[in-house]
Amino acid sequence: MNNKIKQFCKDHNLTENQFYGKEEFSGYLYLRSLTSIPEGFNPTVGGYLYLGSLTSIPEGFNPTVGGNLYLESGLSAETKPYGNPIIKFQNGKYIKADGMFTEVLDKKGNVYTVRNLNSEKVFYLATDGKNTHAHGDTIEQAKTDLRFKKIADKLKSAPIKANTMINVQHYRIVTGACESGCRQWLEQNKITATEIKASDLIILLEKTNAYGAEKFKSLLTA
Repeated sequence: MNNKIKQFCKDHNLTENQFYGKEEFSGYLYLRSLTSIPEGFNPTVGGYLYLGSLTSIPEGFNPTVGGNLYLESGLSAETKPYGNPIIKFQNGKYIKADGMFTEVLDKKGNVYTVRNLNSEKVFYLATDGKNTHAHGDTIEQAKTDLRFKKIADKLKSAPIKANTMINVQHYRIVTGACESGCRQWLEQNKITATEIKASDLIILLEKTNAYGAEKFKSLLTA
């Protein structure tokens, strides 16, 4: 292990095996100040991986991430962030929509074929071309979710009381989250309950930096 890698591991409390992905780094790995990926760095992270200042994604970088991979401020986006647009990176090779960062395998009309960086599983993203999008395991599921989101727009501003029991459908209506994203969040956080009290749910949402947390919080009333 060269001196640069040794220093990198020391700075970020990593072992050599964790640096190369041979050993899992449990929990969240915050690398917000990192602007470039060190050669050979391909970690296995049990929780979330934050890389908010990267300026490029090198070929061969394929981390295994149990939570979400966050690539935000550093990468140049082809679309100016306003509302909730799809943000494109590296000439559309990667996109971020509804908080999910994925690699684009194909695009036909307003439907993308995508996959997560740490997975070979293919799924789909349907969009209205503006600010509403939905992921799904099939094209039809993605399109159905997209229609659901469009219809539910008018219900998004209704106040929510702290003791209101919230299910997945209610959360999706309020935040615009898709079924696939909600299911993934529930599985990652080992939640099996079909309903959660609003005051308890917001604590979990904020703790995991979940998609829609701020919108949900803004509607909570005493």
